[in-house]
Amino acid sequence: MALSTSPSSPLKKLVHVLWGDWQANQLWQRIFKASLACTIAVSIAVIPKVVEVYGLNTYLIPMTVVFAHPGQRMAMMIESLALLLIGATLGLGWALLGLYLSTLVTEQDAAAGSTIRALFWLVATFIHGFVRSAKPRLFVPMWFLMIAAGTILLGSSTEVTLRSFTSIMYPILTSGGIVLIVNIAIFPELSTSFLGKSTLETLWETLDTVERATHWFITTGGDSPEAKQRQSGASRASANKAKRTWWMDFLADFPNPFHAGGKQTTPRKAINLTTFVELSSKKPGLRAALARCKMAQDEVNFEFSVSPLSPKALKPISKHGASGLVQNVVTLINACENKYVMLSAATDVESSRQSSKPPFSKGAPPGSQALHQLPEDDMQDEEDHLVSIDDVKPLREITTASVQKLETVLQRLREPVSTFGEEFRKAVLLLMASIAYCYDVPTLPSGLHRPDGIQVEEVDLHLDAFLDAIRKFDERSTRELKLACLLETGQGVDIAPRMEMFLVSSFILGLRQSALQVLQMLHKARELVDERRKRNDRPRLWVPHYADIGKWLSTTSESDVMILPNKARKKTSGGKKKKKKQSSPDTSDSCVSTVPSPQDEEQGLGSDGRRRPGQSAHRAQAKATPTQTPQQGTIWGRVRENLADILEWAQQSDDLAYALRFTLAVMIVSWPSFVSSWRQWYGSVRGIWAPIQLVLAFEVSIGTSIFVFLVRLTGVIFGCVLGFASYEIGGGNRVAMVAILMLGIIFSFYVQVGTKYVKAGMVATTSMCVVATAAISQPQSAVETFEYRLVAFLVGALVGLAVEVFVFPVRARHRLVDSLSAAVRHVQSMHSVIQVGISSPSRPNFRSQKLNRAFSRARNKAQASLDAAGAFLPFCLSEPRLKGSFKPFEPIYQEIIYVLHQIIDRLDTVVDIRKAYGSSMLEDLHAQVYAYRRNAAAANNLMLFSVHEAMTTWLPLPQFLPSPRIAQLRLVSRVREVVEEKIAKGETPSGSGKDEQGSENAASFVTQRKFLAWNANAAGLMEIVEYLEELVELTKILVGVNAFRSGLFERSQYSDYVEQVRTKRQPGRTTTATDERAPSSAAGDTTDSMARVTSVAASVQRFRRALSVNRGPPQVAPEEAIADDDDDDALPASLRRVGSRVQRQSNVARRRGFSASTD
Repeated sequence: MALSTSPSSPLKKLVHVLWGDWQANQLWQRIFKASLACTIAVSIAVIPKVVEVYGLNTYLIPMTVVFAHPGQRMAMMIESLALLLIGATLGLGWALLGLYLSTLVTEQDAAAGSTIRALFWLVATFIHGFVRSAKPRLFVPMWFLMIAAGTILLGSSTEVTLRSFTSIMYPILTSGGIVLIVNIAIFPELSTSFLGKSTLETLWETLDTVERATHWFITTGGDSPEAKQRQSGASRASANKAKRTWWMDFLADFPNPFHAGGKQTTPRKAINLTTFVELSSKKPGLRAALARCKMAQDEVNFEFSVSPLSPKALKPISKHGASGLVQNVVTLINACENKYVMLSAATDVESSRQSSKPPFSKGAPPGSQALHQLPEDDMQDEEDHLVSIDDVKPLREITTASVQKLETVLQRLREPVSTFGEEFRKAVLLLMASIAYCYDVPTLPSGLHRPDGIQVEEVDLHLDAFLDAIRKFDERSTRELKLACLLETGQGVDIAPRMEMFLVSSFILGLRQSALQVLQMLHKARELVDERRKRNDRPRLWVPHYADIGKWLSTTSESDVMILPNKARKKTSGGKKKKKKQSSPDTSDSCVSTVPSPQDEEQGLGSDGRRRPGQSAHRAQAKATPTQTPQQGTIWGRVRENLADILEWAQQSDDLAYALRFTLAVMIVSWPSFVSSWRQWYGSVRGIWAPIQLVLAFEVSIGTSIFVFLVRLTGVIFGCVLGFASYEIGGGNRVAMVAILMLGIIFSFYVQVGTKYVKAGMVATTSMCVVATAAISQPQSAVETFEYRLVAFLVGALVGLAVEVFVFPVRARHRLVDSLSAAVRHVQSMHSVIQVGISSPSRPNFRSQKLNRAFSRARNKAQASLDAAGAFLPFCLSEPRLKGSFKPFEPIYQEIIYVLHQIIDRLDTVVDIRKAYGSSMLEDLHAQVYAYRRNAAAANNLMLFSVHEAMTTWLPLPQFLPSPRIAQLRLVSRVREVVEEKIAKGETPSGSGKDEQGSENAASFVTQRKFLAWNANAAGLMEIVEYLEELVELTKILVGVNAFRSGLFERSQYSDYVEQVRTKRQPGRTTTATDERAPSSAAGDTTDSMARVTSVAASVQRFRRALSVNRGPPQVAPEEAIADDDDDDALPASLRRVGSRVQRQSNVARRRGFSASTD
């Protein structure tokens, strides 16, 4: 590969600065371009000759620059400018039509003329609200539609003239020319480079995570005792630096504009010092990088670009390949998480053995321990709910595994994994260099310059070497696993599935799948390199692909995080389901719509998990082909159906409700303009600014609008004050005024381009330009202009807030619950799809394309719903709530979102591994274990269904739920029995009667890739069960549970409390079963697992005892009565939702319980 060289001559150096490798798109470059364009626009807007020709609307010149600023990619700027022109033209044409029609009747009836203008303004306002809610990408054209229509219809114009047209279009066209010239002439930013850079950042982040996860899994990394000793000094030194105040957190949102961004500028921590906490924190970063990469691909596909290769050609790498790679890397992190849990449990066991304090008796349920783990000295504070969330963590089944056995296997795998990791890194670096070369990325994330050329033969050599490395890794890993099994006992092999093998299988298959994904991406990169070499690096113009206009409208680059993003819109989050059409099953929200054949067992599941697997074919066929009523065949019947559809759409449409609220708010502040006697006054006080400012402050939900109002009010005040000060300091001198404005423009564009307060910077720039240009070009004084601008914003924003609060209020917390409910429903569909063939002993077709498509749709919808829930959660804290602060519930919802993300990741991993390697259980052992699979699937579906109904109806959960953990362990035990029988009968692929040969054949059988795939899937399904248990416990905190008030199901044994008083011990999180666990054989591990499962049934009730306030106290010693009383007080009142709805006050409830117990 040839590296690029630097230019020598001064002219070439200047060109290199403006057009070359300095195009890092740094923040200062974008601010400079945008500020320069806005300064030029303001300078033109205050020229007297321009004011004479353009009219009094010259403020539109800098306003257009603000909304289509050149500090962005060239294609995005051109698109924004084109949409802006379209919106202004449509609004101007509509307004001129309304003005012309009103002039026809004004002479006869002035009120009729005003009514016509009001109707046209009403229609324009409604269209703006509906389109803005439905398609947020069209906000800019709808904004200028409102400006053009409002300027004409709300102004004092009485007839249609040419000046009415030119006063709007001339300023917009002038600013369009300014931004085009500045964007092209200075620091141009091409779309293809942006796409390549986004893809490279994702691959670099993924490579770093793979290296750290692989090293941590085989060596424990920074969590080993040696690494902790080396890090202890540095950790103590950095502990003081880690203390941050709210002021530091606020300033963190304002980056240094001259600091080169990028991960390559931050020093990387040594891989051998990586801890699991750092590794686990990389999951959100990977998802965010993948989302940015996909968003870049979607945006660039619909933009003009100039490059040798089409941006669409990178889609197999940037979207499909990157998605699969990130998913496999998440699988590696999950394997590290399981190992961390295993090591932590072993450490707890060792520390408990060395402790002199005796533990609880084995019969003590975890609920009684959780009851006495609550803080006794602290009253209600902000950390109480965090304690409750920590207590709902389920018992991890991986803790039953043996650390010694796992370490024995890892010692044999350490060398082949390390060798393969080096080859993996070389392959990814080659992939990144190829993408940088093909899509003109000047610098790689590692800091190296892109190569000037790559030979196809060189890529082929690396491809062959990487393919050979994968083959060798397969051979060595299989051989080492086989030897580990043979040498474990010295006599034979333990062929039964066990937790250690589950964990190792997940890691090996995850690493291998990551390598295969990189290999596929390398093949595609090889094609790109070959295509570019054939084109001789000659660029060409690529036009956008508008094949799917709906997808283009759904893509949006929401840079303002202070407003509700597009992913949180209600139809995106799945808050309301679309009506299912029988003629187009692909539009259904349910997975069953894509599986119309009821005869196939694997295609008979779905429909949100509500249709049972054994549903009759007649019922399914009747549902698919309903009988036609006599009225449906007539015209009147079809009209009635269409009317019913329209009414249902109107009732469920979130966009229509938003448009109605928005129209009402705008008409409240603009109605004086449609009264003939008030129109002149309305124009003199600049009343048109009130509805225009209302547009910027009116958001989807109450919480968003309140915060947006406060932030943008700050921007308006800053802009108005600076505009007024520039006029007063300049003393009427236009040059001095522009020079002072330039300082404010630079800061405002810094806020707009470099921080999350995007709209605040926009309104600040707009306000200062409007006040300054109006003060110097119009007859009013600068003070009056300043007051009118500020009062107009306050009036418009306050009216918008009042309408949102009192008219069809939309609360962010309601949308949050709707999004979570929809996510649970889609997770239920995903789970139903993977449970194929559970009603028949016949071999299922788990590789069905229909099932895969149904799973993908349900997964995408579930992730979209969780993204929407995550977007709504911050706004729940800022909206008013009569029942108290939402803060105690925030960590609960955060944990629910996290748990659902984990479940989706595990389900996705199960499906990917099953598609790639098959499943030994589904292919070879299905007839013997399908009944056990059915029990496990039923238990999981019932838990998901109960959680979904609880979130939908907000009613308590039932008393009993089936235990999916027990069902899953029974399934694993059954597989152990079947495998042992097969080995004993010599039914393995190479069965033999000799002991040594039989052991070797047994080891070969259990190390087959198909059997390892089932091991990995079994580990994933067990983790799903554990997260489902945690999800149920979190739901109980929110909605409560219909628990028993007395009896053995609710009260612990009296001897347990006596033992606690006698030992004066407050137990930790570790349960008795964990404390008394000792290494055992595989059969012993399963027996211990079943014993621990019995305690899970009791632990399900632990929060009822801790949160209930209407029950009598347990039979405890007098010393413990005071502690119990303090424990009840430590819980926040918002979390005491279990039990009777009548008994609200905890003190009264305790008195009643105490009096009842003493009687």
